[in-house]
Amino acid sequence: MTIIRQESLFHLQELYNLEPTQRFEALFSAIDIDPIFAVVTIMRIMLETRKKYCCILT
Repeated sequence: MTIIRQESLFHLQELYNLEPTQRFEALFSAIDIDPIFAVVTIMRIMLETRKKYCCILT
């Protein structure tokens, strides 16, 4: 079994030193949500298509 190590985005001390609002901004700006958004969009389109197809058959 291969273990993959990913470097941390932040050191805990860096996050503790930030103000609460800066903490959230730093965390969320480091996350790339485009791939997640693309998957959700595709899933939504597939579900809508399936619902339309099922309505036609009934």
